[in-house]
Amino acid sequence: MYARCYVQRENGLPPIRVDCVRNPHLMAPSSWPWDKTNGNVVSTCKRLSDGSCTQTYTIDRRAIVKHIYTCNRPEVQRESSRLFKEIQRDTELVQRKASGWLIAGTYYITAFGDGIMYENPCTPWSATPTSVSEARDLFQERCRSAGDWPSFVIDKLTVVAWMDSGSRKGCLLPAKGTRIAMYCLGADVELSISLKPFSGRRRAAESKRQRTHQGRGCRDTAKP
Repeated sequence: MYARCYVQRENGLPPIRVDCVRNPHLMAPSSWPWDKTNGNVVSTCKRLSDGSCTQTYTIDRRAIVKHIYTCNRPEVQRESSRLFKEIQRDTELVQRKASGWLIAGTYYITAFGDGIMYENPCTPWSATPTSVSEARDLFQERCRSAGDWPSFVIDKLTVVAWMDSGSRKGCLLPAKGTRIAMYCLGADVELSISLKPFSGRRRAAESKRQRTHQGRGCRDTAKP
C-alpha cells in the first residue's frame, strides 16, 4: 500500500486504484442502494439526470437522511475515483488508536478548516492540498444540486482512512445540533443511523436504526 510520512521517505508504491479496495461483486451498476429500514422510516427516491439518485429517509418525522447514490455508474464515479488516488498522494494522515466520542479503533486521520478537531488545530484552508480542496468543491456542488441543499458549505473537513474491513468498530458521528455529511471515495461503506446513542450490548434492541450499505456517493444527516 502507498504510504507517505513527514519523517520518512515514501515507500515507492503508487497510490492504489479504487477498484483494488472495492468488492468486485458489488461494483455492477444498480438502480437502488441496499438498505434496511424500520417501520418508523419513510423512504422516497429522486432520479437525477446523470443516472444517479437521491434517496431520502425520514425517521420518526424528526431526522432526515439523504443518500446521494451513484448507482455504481462509472461516469458518475470518475471524479471521485481520481480524487481517491490524489488524496492518497497529497495528504498526510496520522494514525490514531483511540476510543472516544468520535473514533474507535485504528484509523488514519487529518482535519482541515478553522478551529480544533481531535484536540489538535486543523490545517487551514490556505494550506490545504489541491486534491482536498477539489474534493471539498465537488462535495459542496453535489450536496447543493443532488442533495437539494443550496446553502451547503463545508467549514471543517476530516479525511479518515483505514486499512482493514473495519467490521468490528467504526466511527461515531453525532449529529445532534449540527449536520454531518460524508463523501465515500473508496471501499463500500455500511452506515447505521439512529435517533438514540449507541451504548452497550443492548444498542441494537434499544435503538431505532436505519442502515444503508453499498455504493459510493455522499450522504448527509440532519436533525432540526
